[in-house]
Amino acid sequence: MIALRAVHLIGLIAWLGGAGADIVLELALTRERAPEGRAALIRLHRAVDLALEGPGILVTLSSGLLLLSSAGLLGGGEWPDWLAWKVGCGGVAAAANLACVGFVLARARAAESSSPGSAATHKWTRAVWSTGIGVPFALAALWLALAR
Repeated sequence: MIALRAVHLIGLIAWLGGAGADIVLELALTRERAPEGRAALIRLHRAVDLALEGPGILVTLSSGLLLLSSAGLLGGGEWPDWLAWKVGCGGVAAAANLACVGFVLARARAAESSSPGSAATHKWTRAVWSTGIGVPFALAALWLALAR
């Protein structure tokens, strides 16, 4: 159980670290005007999502499910209110972030096939920013975990 909690925490650290890097990259992308610079930032964001954030999300979700299962909560056990809210908020945050990873990959393909300043690239950039709706849910889940 302790090892599984450690894996869960490591996944969460990778996820949050990747998300933090994403925010910095997206802010830099809004300021960058040179096509080569925009293309480099788009490629770097894709690399962060594929190497750090995406795997972090998947490790966090899978280890969380294993923790719930080992506590007997997936088979119909009664959940404490704080845990139900934490899992719900974390699930919304994970879904938003996985959608963001998909949007980042689509934007990278659009930038490679046309240009980093194309209408398609801008469309996917707006989609990436829209997934910021998951941030309050992630913060709520984190607060629920730490306050417990």
